[in-house]
Amino acid sequence: MKKSTKIIILAVAIILLLIIIGAVLTFMGVFKLANKTKTPITTDNFITTMENKEFIVTDTKSTQFASYDYISKAVLALSSDYSYKIEFYELTDATYANSFYVSNKALLESSVGNVVKTNIEQNGKNFSRFVLSANGKYSTVSRIDNTVVYVNCDEGSKDAVESILKELGY
Repeated sequence: MKKSTKIIILAVAIILLLIIIGAVLTFMGVFKLANKTKTPITTDNFITTMENKEFIVTDTKSTQFASYDYISKAVLALSSDYSYKIEFYELTDATYANSFYVSNKALLESSVGNVVKTNIEQNGKNFSRFVLSANGKYSTVSRIDNTVVYVNCDEGSKDAVESILKELGY
């Protein structure tokens, strides 16, 4: 066999090996995320955290969501400069929370125009998270067990929101 043929065969073998290794590592990452769990916070934890950050916190269950039996608690936290809000929901169970998540994700997806900067979805064993940046807006809906956090704000508030959501574990 010619030396050039051996080099080509070796190069093809190395490329195939790298593709296989990449596929295995990708599968392992997806598998690891799919089995990952997160711990939800309570409504009281959310209220305390947001009040400590000087947000204006309002219980919206009795006003906006009184007729929705599957929503146990609903709280709105408005930034002290009134530039954005973070909504927190505690639902009666994880099935309702998942439906709530799916509905809000669909609402966000349907509201975007044709300029999408970011569109990310993560799913684990007991959580789902969707992030969308488009048309100057930053939006996210994040579910852990029977709780959901929802944000739809100007892109200028993105860093502040992400920092808070990271601290909350969402």
